[in-house]
Order: sequence, then structure tokens, then C-alpha cells
Amino acid sequence: LKGAIDDRSPIYIETKCEISEVGGSEKLLGQAQRGWPVYAKLTNGRVYGCDYIVSATGVVPNTEFLSATQIGLDPQGFVKVNENMRTS
Repeated sequence: LKGAIDDRSPIYIETKCEISEVGGSEKLLGQAQRGWPVYAKLTNGRVYGCDYIVSATGVVPNTEFLSATQIGLDPQGFVKVNENMRTS
């Protein structure tokens, strides 16, 4: 894995977008390129090379233990956070 070999690889966090396409460099960048085994194109137009892609769908919160605390929960039981992902 490239990230395991080169510990200087940055980590990018993208919000308010989705993966629109997955493929090789020729498909998403228009030319063959070495470096990453897979590329992901986001709905914001950015393309990232990566070692692998993790997808998670259908999250069920495990927050019952927080019901007796001051931490705010929404109606579905998720922890309420602000735009900086901070909670009470």
C-alpha cells in the first residue's frame, strides 16, 4: 500500500459530496498514471487516488448509554454536532 510505505501521504476529508465514479487513472484522469491502484471522482469534481475505498451505508447509532448525560441527541439518536463536528 502506498500510504503504508510513504507516511507523508496527506489525509483529505471531503464533506457535502459523494463518490460519483470509481476507476483507473485512464478513465478518470484521461491518461495512464502510476501511483494509485484506484481513483475516485467526487460530485464536487475532485479526483483522488487511493489505496482502497471504504463505503458505509445504513448507520444505526449506538448511543443509548448517553441518554443520562448532557450530550445532545437528535430524534434518531445521533449525537448532535456543530459545523466543526463538536458536541456538547
